[in-house]
Amino acid sequence: PDQGRAATTFFILRESQQAVGSRLLVQVPVNTWEAYNRWGGKSLYDFYGPRAYRVSFDRPFGQMAQTPMWWEIQLVRFLEREGYDVSYQTDRDTDVDPGSLLRHRAVLVAGHDEYWTSGIRAAFDTALAQGTNLAFMGSNDAYWRIKYEDDGRTIFGYKSLYDPAPALEDKTALFREIGSPECILMGVLHQSLVALPRSLDYTVTDAGAADPWLAGTGFAAGDTIAAVVGREHDVINPYPESCFHPGLTTLFHYDGQGVDQNADAVRFTAPSGARVFASGAQQFAWALDDWRSDGSLFPEPPVEPWRGVPVDPRLQQFMRNALDDLTRPPAPAGLTARWIGGRLQVSVSPPSDNRVLGFVAGVKIANRWVKLCRGTSRCTGALPPGRGVTAVGAVNIDAWHRRSGAAYVVARRHP
Repeated sequence: PDQGRAATTFFILRESQQAVGSRLLVQVPVNTWEAYNRWGGKSLYDFYGPRAYRVSFDRPFGQMAQTPMWWEIQLVRFLEREGYDVSYQTDRDTDVDPGSLLRHRAVLVAGHDEYWTSGIRAAFDTALAQGTNLAFMGSNDAYWRIKYEDDGRTIFGYKSLYDPAPALEDKTALFREIGSPECILMGVLHQSLVALPRSLDYTVTDAGAADPWLAGTGFAAGDTIAAVVGREHDVINPYPESCFHPGLTTLFHYDGQGVDQNADAVRFTAPSGARVFASGAQQFAWALDDWRSDGSLFPEPPVEPWRGVPVDPRLQQFMRNALDDLTRPPAPAGLTARWIGGRLQVSVSPPSDNRVLGFVAGVKIANRWVKLCRGTSRCTGALPPGRGVTAVGAVNIDAWHRRSGAAYVVARRHP
């Protein structure tokens, strides 16, 4: 059916393998483009007839949402325009080289990354456990488990527990059906899709308005961000016993009012100290850049008003704040300080993140912080005589020469 048509092939240029890569890595979802791609008459969907169980990379890409020019390009344009140290790879590249995520301080999942292999999921779980910060910039990510065939040239997805594979963990079904709900990784999950004839806006929560990531944005509690929630959106897991994240903060919220599922943009800190941000909104990046592949920034008439997403300078500043934090290492854990004679010994727990080169400790003297010492797990420094109670702070420094947030402790000198 596509004979005689022209099509475009997109290239993602990978960074060469090295011990320390760019600060930011963007994963782009070629699996999802192919799952929706109906070139040749078949996709993993039944939109245009019976769906296939296998789709091939050996064919042209489709159009719009079956390419990077719909959900992903706006994030790329924002990052490049702002001058971030960033590189790119596909989700297929992550499957081939799962350790690649560990060569970066933060990994951003662009757009609509719905189809993952178990290898991709394991790579993200490992990266998070070892202190890599994560940001899920769209929604409905890590949803369906797939397999590669033909040396990665074919995607297989039965999309059902009726997959004939005998073992549950080997079936190509929803990750949550095989024991790995996406909210364990992201804090949110996808529930349903209701195509409403109106824009879906995010609202700044009370907790969000007071959050450091919103500093200088001009956002106040109750302010709205127009139309970013989009068609598919994610919500805080309604089953917290399986996906509980202590300290999870909801920054933005959409109330479906009983007609649609809610949506939530959240952040939490993993036990490794890594921060995770999930926008929960498929069109979140559309507020960062005004390029639209179909010219639908302000459609006239608004046939599908959810497409009319204006750029929001407040959200652009929010993203700058978020990336400033996400490009920093975790703060030191297990900080202790004790007096040994006239010297102060500072210790931290050995970091699980081998990209952390060491820590710097300082003390507060006369309302200002003064460097005390530097080390990998312990250091010792001298203080002026006569000090009994001393506030001690410490920050980690990583391979990109970025400093973490600070950890604090009080050292008391005993008589």
